[in-house]
Amino acid sequence: MALESRHKPLTMQGALAKLRDSSVVIDRRGGLREDEEKRAAEAFSLLEHGGPEPGSKGEKNRKKYFKFLKKVNELSGRSMVALSAAALGLYAVSNMKERLRLDLPYEIDRIKEELVNPTLRDLYDTYPRVPVQANSPPHQSQSAVQQSDKQVTDTPNLTSLNMSQHGSAHVPAQKHLQSVSLNLQLRDLVAFLQRYQESNQQLQMECPFFGDPLPFIQFRLGQHADHQAKLEFSQPLATLFIQYIMNRGEE
Repeated sequence: MALESRHKPLTMQGALAKLRDSSVVIDRRGGLREDEEKRAAEAFSLLEHGGPEPGSKGEKNRKKYFKFLKKVNELSGRSMVALSAAALGLYAVSNMKERLRLDLPYEIDRIKEELVNPTLRDLYDTYPRVPVQANSPPHQSQSAVQQSDKQVTDTPNLTSLNMSQHGSAHVPAQKHLQSVSLNLQLRDLVAFLQRYQESNQQLQMECPFFGDPLPFIQFRLGQHADHQAKLEFSQPLATLFIQYIMNRGEE
């Protein structure tokens, strides 16, 4: 019976119920399970590469999944891509009836306010929507990073980085493959910002009075919409920083 249920295509009602239930569980847990994180990472990778590699295993189903994720990303953003991957995944989406697969992204967008939660928002919606490489062959490897003093060009994927020691920065071995911890010095961050951005760029700091969310500064490096950074401050540090800026203005 369980096997029959697994292979039975989802209905719209069933798909939305799974999304709602997963959203609640993810928020109460405070994050995705390891297997859900893996599915979300695979979904973002599929979007970033513009679809599956031609001739790869499962290409037909992955193409269906890619088109679905692309529309979800366009309509509702990263948090709903992650939720769809965690709650539904490749198998369920690719085995849907075509009309359901076409309609579901619009239904997700229609009830997005029911599905999004602080956990998903903090994990995914603080960043821009995934840039989809629709105009280049997905099987091509990423071009080498061309750097100039004041402009950022192509960005390498984290999974493609050589995890070895480089200068003063060292990436230690990780137990989980879904994230990377980077040891660096404050001067590395300052040097990076100075290299890629004019120092007189106008910024704005958002400071909620009660620290929910935390005070933050968000800005973009260069002309690329997907090269954004967000610096968060505790309430005491934000107060200290504001006093520092005000005192400098009086000098």
